Amino acid sequence: GDREAIVKEKIKSLRTDDKESKVEDIETQNLELDHLVTKLTAENNHLKQTYKQLFDSIKSSRVQSKEQCDDLINQVNLKSVEVADLNASFQEKVLVITALKNSLKAKQYFLKLIPNLGTTLVAVTPKNQNQQE
Repeated sequence: GDREAIVKEKIKSLRTDDKESKVEDIETQNLELDHLVTKLTAENNHLKQTYKQLFDSIKSSRVQSKEQCDDLINQVNLKSVEVADLNASFQEKVLVITALKNSLKAKQYFLKLIPNLGTTLVAVTPKNQNQQE
């Protein structure tokens, strides 16, 4: 019986050592997991902060770009009105120039018909209406 008690005690001791070893392994793993969770939480917070900064930057840029686009659209619209006014003015000037050219051509035509108008003098005696002939 003494020997049997020693063997049982040895087995019990081995089981206890095995359980303690497993508990230590689990505690070690828990510590490692705690460190990993802490590290990932810090990284996640950093990513959230980076995302927020980028989002705010994009939002600000979008507002600024929209304002610039609206300003450029207004400038284009104003220039379009100016161009339309200039085109109308240009059309009027073209009509005036065309009329002046036609007038000049007519005058040149009439001047060719009577080339010696200024050089030849013709005596004209008016008919006396009171005089009886």
